[in-house]
Amino acid sequence: MSQPIVGFLGMSHLGTNYAAAAAAKGFATICFDTNDNQIEIFEPGLDDLLKKNHDRLNFTNNIQDLNQCDLLFISQDVPTDDKGKSDLSQVIKYLQIAMNQVNLQAHIII
Repeated sequence: MSQPIVGFLGMSHLGTNYAAAAAAKGFATICFDTNDNQIEIFEPGLDDLLKKNHDRLNFTNNIQDLNQCDLLFISQDVPTDDKGKSDLSQVIKYLQIAMNQVNLQAHIII
């Protein structure tokens, strides 16, 4: 039995760290984001982990690539203001993408 392909929707700080950790554990990953801009993420050891496991990390903005995934994590950071109000719009956007565009057998984790 082969390992599942793990997808991460939203390559924020959370998504990038989760994808790097999954790849380090031997999982093929698909790292999807609708934003083409490179996000600078500073986390001790993250750059080395990404480089060491680059062969298992597939960064993409092509929705069709998500059809390969067995597991999909909604991994977008949630901005929260100083009053504790969170903006879930990006999480909802990625959840809609996952529900409308992916393998019907895939599991979605929020």
